[in-house]
Amino acid sequence: MTFPGYGIGARDSFEQQLAAGVCTHGEIRQVLAAALEEPGLHAVLSEYLAVTLEAVVVDEVFDADGLDLQIVRLVCEAGIPVTLIGDPWQALYGFRGARPEL
Repeated sequence: MTFPGYGIGARDSFEQQLAAGVCTHGEIRQVLAAALEEPGLHAVLSEYLAVTLEAVVVDEVFDADGLDLQIVRLVCEAGIPVTLIGDPWQALYGFRGARPEL
């Protein structure tokens, strides 16, 4: 078993993990984004959240990107109470698309 760490190994190691079916964070986000665009899957995700979550707290919401905010909207649509916490001057994740103005 491979454990994540600083400077995760060489390309060969990475490709072995993918060949074994291990997905990256980015791939999971791509799959989730695609699922949210599909009306039937959007409804399934909403229903799943409604029966599995009591409330959601989103810390550092100004670091959110478009997908993060789609998930927050989905949670709200499912009728789940949401608390947003953030400081617009602390948008640290601009490199991954954080847009404080959203």
